[in-house]
Amino acid sequence: MILNRLGEEVLKRNNIYENKELIREELFEMKEIIEVPFGSIIYFLALEDEEPVLYVELASRMGSDDLYVIKKDSYDYYDIYDGYPPE
Repeated sequence: MILNRLGEEVLKRNNIYENKELIREELFEMKEIIEVPFGSIIYFLALEDEEPVLYVELASRMGSDDLYVIKKDSYDYYDIYDGYPPE
């Protein structure tokens, strides 16, 4: 679970508590951002082929910018610096 990987200071700064649902239906309409030291985690939900798909971007001022596209049975990883993923 993502909350286990984030420190107490990050959780407090982003107003995230242990019982807070990070993945919820409202994500179909908006992006969420979690600020972490030297970067951020940006995520949102989309419908593709009538299935929910979670997009997670890990951005760092230290030089990484990764995109994960998480589907029901699989996930794809893209290094955005190598070029944007296919449409």
